Amino acid sequence: MSHRPTRPPTRRALAKIATHDKVLAAARQAFLMTTYEAATIRDIAESCGVSTGSVFSSFKSKEEMLLEVLRADKVTELERFRDDVGASAEYTLIQRLDRALSHNYVDWQNKNYLLDARFSRAGSTDELSKYIDDTNAEFVGIMSAILLEQRVPNAEGIAKVIWAVHTHNLAAQARAPLVITQDPPPEHYLRLLLLL
Repeated sequence: MSHRPTRPPTRRALAKIATHDKVLAAARQAFLMTTYEAATIRDIAESCGVSTGSVFSSFKSKEEMLLEVLRADKVTELERFRDDVGASAEYTLIQRLDRALSHNYVDWQNKNYLLDARFSRAGSTDELSKYIDDTNAEFVGIMSAILLEQRVPNAEGIAKVIWAVHTHNLAAQARAPLVITQDPPPEHYLRLLLLL
């Protein structure tokens, strides 16, 4: 079998990639500075110096931009969560879970666009709902695996309860952002759950 050498990308292909990346960066910034609902395609196009047509040649919709931003962030967040939960033995299981949930809580608070989208019209779309469900399942899976390693009975059930409390706090923050922020489940609450 012979291998044909691959051609380097054309200038046009490179320009398309550059435009896509600029639009995505502008979308992320627009979602952070306002909210998902308030950000407009026109604002995103203007902030990165392209036409709205260029935006639509890179993305079919604003929701597609949101999903791509979320997917990129998810990789980093899952790695950090996995690292926090699987931290060295110098930390107790409770301390590791507390640290992981605290970091995740701060990450989500910094993403008002996700919280806004989750409780807006966009949050009802199948693709965004599936993304959120899949992401939640991945975080629960990481916690379950660590709890199983520690021989915690009913590890998956406990992981689901911990994650449900955590995401409830996130939802409360999204619905009432002017209220003093609730903390993620504190260590003493995690201890009670692990005694179940």
